[in-house]
Amino acid sequence: MENDKYLWPLTKKISNGITNYVDKNGKTLLIGVGNCTVLESLVKKLEPSAKIDVIDSNKYLLEIAKEKYGERCTYIEGDFLTNRFPSLCENVVSSLPHKEFVL
Repeated sequence: MENDKYLWPLTKKISNGITNYVDKNGKTLLIGVGNCTVLESLVKKLEPSAKIDVIDSNKYLLEIAKEKYGERCTYIEGDFLTNRFPSLCENVVSSLPHKEFVL
C-alpha cells in the first residue's frame, strides 16, 4: 500500500499504547499477531522470564512471528473463540486491524 510509510509510525504508537499497562512479569495472551507490531512492543516491555502466548488462525503470520521471536513466545494456530486455554493470564492483549480504518 502506498500509504504504508505514513501508517508505520501511527501503528507503532498505537501498539505502544496498547501495551503500556501490561503486568511486566505476568503471562500474556496476544490475540492475533498481525504485522507483529504489538508483539514487538510486548517483547520489549515484558521481562524476559514472562510468558507470551500468541494465537492466530493464520498459519503464515504465525510462522513470520516465530522467525522473528523464536522461542520467546508460544505460538497457537487456531480461533481464539473456540480454543480452550489451560491457564489464566494476567494480560490479554489484542487490537483491531487499525491500518484498515485509516483513510
